Parts: sequence; structure tokens; C-alpha cells
Amino acid sequence: MYGPILFIHSWVRWGVLLGALFLIVRTTWASLSRQNWTARDNYWVWAYGQIFGYQLIFGLTLYFGLSPMTRSAFQNFSEAMENPVLFFWSIRHPLTLILAFAVFVLGKRLCFNRLSLETRHRGMAAVLWVSTAILLSAIPWPVLEYGRPWVRGFTP
Repeated sequence: MYGPILFIHSWVRWGVLLGALFLIVRTTWASLSRQNWTARDNYWVWAYGQIFGYQLIFGLTLYFGLSPMTRSAFQNFSEAMENPVLFFWSIRHPLTLILAFAVFVLGKRLCFNRLSLETRHRGMAAVLWVSTAILLSAIPWPVLEYGRPWVRGFTP
């Protein structure tokens, strides 16, 4: 079960990244051109939230039940704090991504509840920029010590 969930988690990250990029461009452009918020904007934000939420569920499933890396870290937590690879997978990666999701959800809620249709794009753009910056800092890029392949499932 670990392999298929990891494969899905690895591929859904591209949906999250592309969705974030699309929404950043969309909300920034709409803000600069002073467009009002529309039902279509609601849909895109909802769809991105769904993809991001499912990614978080897959990640937490790996973290709490399936990953041998976190299982190893939980068995000897002091070693995990000293080992950069174990620290990344057991602490930094999950907590940073939960923080990115929380920034998105809470920021979205604030924008929808407090901002007018005329200023919502600017608020959502700011939320998305911050959330995506946090998200990018938690991805195991291939060039890092704890990195993973760009595309999982294909062997060179």
C-alpha cells in the first residue's frame, strides 16, 4: 500500500504546484487590471483547495501509517533530530505543508468574509503567494540531500 499512495502523492504535488501557479497568475492579473471577483474565481479557488486537501490527506496517510522513514524516526526521535534526512521527513516536511495549507484555508476564509468583490483578488493573490512560498520550501527537490525524483514511477 505504501508504493501506490507514495506514487499518487508524488504526482498530485504537480497538480498542487500548477494550481498554485495558475491561481497566482490569475489573481495577480485580475487584481492589477481591477477585475471584480466572479463565480468562476470561486470555482478555481475551490478546485485548488480540493487538490491541496487531497494531497494533504495522502501525505498524512503516509506519515502516520505507511512510511518506513517516519516509522524509523518515531522509534528513535533523538536520532531523527540529528539526522537531516530523518528530520526533514519526520518534522519539517509535514509541519511546513500543514502550515502552507492552513495559510491558504484561513487566508481564503478571511478574503471571502472581509473583502469586497473589488478587492478580493488582491487579498487572494497575497494569500497564494505566501502559501506557495511556504509550500515550495517543503518540497523534497531532487538537488537536496533528502531529495526525491522530479517524476516518480519512471526509471531512467
